[in-house]
Amino acid sequence: MAKTIPATSEGNELVGENAHRTAASANTLGTETTLSEQDWSDLLEKIEGGNCTPFLGAGASRTILPTGENLAELWADKFGFPFPHKRSELPAVAQFVGITKENDIWPKEEVVRSFKRIVSGINLQEAFGQPNALSTLADLPFPVYMTTNYDDLLFQALQAKGKNPKFDICRWNQITKDLPIPSPLKDRKVLFEPSAQCPLIFHLHGHQRFPQSIVLTEDDYYNFIVAMSQRPKTNLNTMLPPRILQAIKHGSLLFIGYRLTDLSFLVLFRLCTTICKSGHSTRLSEEQGIRSWSLLNAAPSAAGSSRLDNRGRVGAEL
Repeated sequence: MAKTIPATSEGNELVGENAHRTAASANTLGTETTLSEQDWSDLLEKIEGGNCTPFLGAGASRTILPTGENLAELWADKFGFPFPHKRSELPAVAQFVGITKENDIWPKEEVVRSFKRIVSGINLQEAFGQPNALSTLADLPFPVYMTTNYDDLLFQALQAKGKNPKFDICRWNQITKDLPIPSPLKDRKVLFEPSAQCPLIFHLHGHQRFPQSIVLTEDDYYNFIVAMSQRPKTNLNTMLPPRILQAIKHGSLLFIGYRLTDLSFLVLFRLCTTICKSGHSTRLSEEQGIRSWSLLNAAPSAAGSSRLDNRGRVGAEL
């Protein structure tokens, strides 16, 4: 089993000499210890060697776009969401809004409209020139980026760094399978292999160009789980290209901009676990799950909380 690299950050500084470094030392929430220089050296070595795949959540873009929690509370006030204990949960609020509007696609289209309104008033070139999560990630030599975000800010950040990114989406339902979305990994005319200079961004939960592809409501998340759980080996090969399955199975995973309690993170982590366990005909051992993973939240915070799972792998969040 590969060594897990516990990692957190303070503000938007992902790595660097002045980063605030904390990790779990016990099977409890909120216990902190200082990470050694070796831990961070190991993380950088994995990144530079192309053996690490980042997963970006909403927190990675929060200096530009609202988080799901922000958007949920805005909609909860606007549409009179009746469940106070769930008003910060976007899937639940979006589900309610879709029912209220009698239009399942409206919440997805509204998310896209909101993002476009916000981005239209921002100088992105200037924003990507500042130290933030997206700018830092775009500087690093990842050949594959995975994200549950719908926007194309990472794509633009990579272009601002002089790179030539391409994107693809997960075909998680029949609608996404039928959409006319070209896949760079399935283009028979041009052989494409992701690299640090020409990276691939894979959108697991859809892309803003195709609102029908977006995983947003509770029903969407349940359907996504069902799609990956039924006949997992067959369905996963349909949902995800071989190069994406390879990135998840054979390297370390770095989750950025998630909270451990986020539905998007819980579904994503289950997906990764299912992928890493697929293909084994015998009873799964502890060694046949995810090789190693770290959770790093790019949101500003002064303290960290963390969790140690039953395999001895550490995940930490701010």
